[in-house]
Parts: sequence; C-alpha cells; structure tokens
Amino acid sequence: MIIKVLKSALKLVPTDCNYSFMNEKMGPILVRDKRIQNRGVLFNLALFLKELIKETLYIFKHKFIKNKTNIAFYITSENQYAIAKNIIQDSDVYYHRKESLSGNRFPLLLSYIISCFFIPLLIHNHIKLSKIKKKLYINKLDYNLLMYGHYIVCRFLFKNYNMVILLNDHEMWTRVAKIAAEDEGVKTIYIQHASINENFPVLDFDIAFLDGQYSKDTYKKIGVSNDTQIYLVGSPKYDRYKRDLTAFKDSRDILLLCVNLKDELELIDNFLKKESSSYETIILRSHPSDRRNWNKIISKYNLKKSTNKEIYEDLKLSTRQIASESNVHLDALMSGVMTYYVNFTSSEIQDHYDFIKNGLITLYNEREALDLEKVKKALKYYMHSIGETYDGRVSQHIKQIINEVETK
Repeated sequence: MIIKVLKSALKLVPTDCNYSFMNEKMGPILVRDKRIQNRGVLFNLALFLKELIKETLYIFKHKFIKNKTNIAFYITSENQYAIAKNIIQDSDVYYHRKESLSGNRFPLLLSYIISCFFIPLLIHNHIKLSKIKKKLYINKLDYNLLMYGHYIVCRFLFKNYNMVILLNDHEMWTRVAKIAAEDEGVKTIYIQHASINENFPVLDFDIAFLDGQYSKDTYKKIGVSNDTQIYLVGSPKYDRYKRDLTAFKDSRDILLLCVNLKDELELIDNFLKKESSSYETIILRSHPSDRRNWNKIISKYNLKKSTNKEIYEDLKLSTRQIASESNVHLDALMSGVMTYYVNFTSSEIQDHYDFIKNGLITLYNEREALDLEKVKKALKYYMHSIGETYDGRVSQHIKQIINEVETK
C-alpha cells in the first residue's frame, strides 16, 4: 500500500496540482501580485520551514479525531467555511489552521514532514521546465514541495470515506486532496464558493454544485468531464440575506465603498474628491488582506471605516455600493442594494466575471442608463436559487441532494 501511494505521489504534475500559480492561464496573473513577486529558492524554503515550525506548535492545541461519518469536508479558508457551515452537520470536517473554525484540524504537520523527503525531486522538476514555468515554479516552491506530502496524507486520511467535499477547484490544497480521494476510489463533490472565470481549470468532479447558469456556461467553455453531474443551486452564502429584489436600494444616503488590493490610492482619492460631498455618509470597506494605511483618506473625506467581518453587516446599513473588480457586486445585489463599477486601477477594465458584459452591473458614470429589468435577469443567470422554492434554503437543498446520493 505504502509503495503504491509513493509511486502515485511521484507522478504528480506541479502545473496541475499547483494550478493557481503554475498554470499558464492563472499563474502569470498571480505572479504579478506584489505579495509573491520575485520569491527566490531560499525565501520559499525558509517559508516552508517557518510553516513547519508553526504546525509543530499547533499540534499541541488540537486533538486529531478519527473519522465518525462517511462524508468528509475539507475546508481551507474562512470564506469556504461560511459557505459550508450549514451543510456540514453530520459530517467530518477537516480544516486548516483557523481558530475560529469548528471541526477536526487537518494534520498539516505530517504533510510538511513527509514532503521534506521529496526535496531532491524539486531539482529534477526544475530542470525539466521551460524558462517561463521555472519562474512560476520557484515563486511557489514551498507549495511545489508540499504537494507530495500533502497527497500522501490525504490518501490515508480520506480512504475510509464514501465522499470528500471540496469548495475550491484551483488551489494546491484542494486539487491534491481531490486527486488523492479519486485514487482511493472515493467520490468527490465540489461546491462553488466564489465567482469563476475562464482562467479556471476543467470541472472534473463526480458532482458539482454551481451558483447558476453563468458558472455552468463558463465551465463548458473551459471543459467539463463527461462523468461530472452538475446541479444549479445558487449559493448557501446568501441564505440569510434579507432582500427585496423588486425595489433595490439606490440613493445617496449611505454609500458603501469597497476597495481591494489592486485598487490604487490616487484613483480612490480622485473619486472621493469629486463625489464625497454628494453623500451623507460613506463607509470604507477594505479587503481583509489590505494592510495599507487608510487614515489619511478617512480623515480627509470624513469616512467611516468598516470593522465588520462580513460584508452583509455593512450592506444592511447601505443604500448604494461602489467597487471595482470584485465579487462584492454580487453580494450587494443579493442584499437588495444597487452597486456600480468604478475602475480604481490604471489598467483597462477587466470585467473578469462578465458582470458588465451580462448587464449585472453598470459603470458609475453611466448609472442614469441603468436597466433594472436587465439587472434582475442577469442576477438570476448568476444565482439560480432566485425565484426557486428553496431560495433562502440553499444549504438544506444541497444537503438533501448529498444525502440522496450517499444512500444510493
């Protein structure tokens, strides 16, 4: 058994397992991210060692529990947990180093320790790659090493389950877990947790729960396995969102200004210089990973800085939202708040999720031409649950389907 698993681990393909950073579609985009730019070999190995030490310390905080059910959820972020939290009852849940998540912590320490024995393979893989892919490979060298140990741990962890449920299809953690589960003959289920675009990988699970027809159409352009059974269900994320989709809130009372890491301070400042005086209140909501100092802009334009963990809490207070390239446009509309697009970058509008193209959102400077009926139609295209009998109960709907599949 061990020899068989080791042989399978040696066959792992970095460009497939580490799709987010190694694939030619998505990798070059992420490599331009300043947070991971120009990472050298020593930096990545030091990062690997740092995480190994962290995992050693965390092992004393959590007990490892053996599987009690036939279904395993593998969750790697708080956003994924927010989607799955009302579905995971009566299932085993494995999560990464998140104190706020409840469940059984994934034994990452074993993944790190086992991966150390595969260091010679890094050199072999690096030699075989093209010049462009070598840069991508080095920029995430820690993950390209970690995938081997992670695969082996997943093989032994998931082998006694009937199903493994994942909420991400392009990151190393979940792609390797999927391959390991499949190699053990375990069914894999995918629940979409965020908007997608054509840079994503081929949809290749036994069952896939997608937000709506847009996601299905996009995956069809990318590629869908013949064995994948697709259910259009909407997103469990919006089950608790209270909304009136017949009359979207859209006024100058309280503006929610959402900014992300790629948005430029100068362009945000220019927008506020022109528009801030026309709003009674402006709430600034920055991306959770954004560590920039916003105090100057907040003071200059008398903004209120959001401290809410979930955007829904801010949307309940708001009468309009503005954002650049972000999934928060969908969050706003699902809350019954009208949202507009402002490009806060020096580059051309990307429209990664086709929100503008499909009429879901309108440019702020063109808001007078807003077509409300087109917005409603597009919203249904992205979020299938709207108007369905299970709207507001997507979690229960998904759970019911999973239980039906398990009992077959």
